[in-house]
Amino acid sequence: MRRLPDADLLLEILSGPGADRPWSRPDARYDPWTGFFKDPDGEYVDRRGSEVENPPLRRFLPERRLWADRFGGLWNRYGIQVGTDPSLRIAA
Repeated sequence: MRRLPDADLLLEILSGPGADRPWSRPDARYDPWTGFFKDPDGEYVDRRGSEVENPPLRRFLPERRLWADRFGGLWNRYGIQVGTDPSLRIAA
C-alpha cells in the first residue's frame, strides 16, 4: 500500500487482497488458463469472491505468450487484457 500524492485519506493497494486477489479469498491465486482465481482446495472464484463452477479454459498462444478467450481477447499471466484478435473468436 502507498499513500497517493496530495491526498491525506487515499491509499493505493499495490498487491495482496483486494488488488491481485479477491478480498474475501486472499489464499486464491489467479489462474491464467481460466481467467478466474483458484483457491488451495481447487475451487474457482471471480474477483468479487463468488464461486464459479467449471470455468472454460482459454487457449495458450506460445508464440505470443498470451492466453486467448473465446471472444478473441488476449490476456497476460497477470490477468490484464493486452489486446484482441477477432480472428481468434470461437463461434458459440
